[in-house]
Amino acid sequence: MIELWADAYAMEKDAYVFSVLVRAAAAEQAELEVSARTPTDPDRIDIVVARLPRSEARQLHTAAERAVDGLCVCPGEESGL
Repeated sequence: MIELWADAYAMEKDAYVFSVLVRAAAAEQAELEVSARTPTDPDRIDIVVARLPRSEARQLHTAAERAVDGLCVCPGEESGL
């Protein structure tokens, strides 16, 4: 099991793509895979932190709190993969 915390995820072809919102200067952004930009601040961007093939995922769970011992401790929404 992989426990991955990200600000957002999207489906891209055959993979789930996970991203986080960060602040990075233009020079730093050249080293990152930018997936989105905020319209009001060019230094606030979403960067890709992981790609997981859909064929390797058995369950995707969106949670509001960190899991304890691999068990969800919060009401969440499970996505049928």
